[in-house]
Amino acid sequence: MSEFIDSLLQSPADAIGFSCQSANVNFTLGLLEELRARGCRKLIIFGGPSVRLREPPDPRSIGLTGFRPAGMNEMDSADEIQRHLDRVDVFIEGEGEETLLDVL
Repeated sequence: MSEFIDSLLQSPADAIGFSCQSANVNFTLGLLEELRARGCRKLIIFGGPSVRLREPPDPRSIGLTGFRPAGMNEMDSADEIQRHLDRVDVFIEGEGEETLLDVL
């Protein structure tokens, strides 16, 4: 995984996008954590079928379906994922091809 992260960091691109699906949520969050830990200042975009946006004051106003660490209830899981999601710059819910063009 280190070589993959190196390639992302060395890329001339200004943004890195991730398609989040329930099967890859934990892996994607690991990539996110490692990128930010290594000083990545590129725009990080999360999209895909697992991105879920809700109206505040729902404590799960931003979330990823499929993310629930073992032994955590839904509210604790929401708190844990928020810690990760604070490091994401842009969320795109649903079909994102046109929205992504607007963002970039």
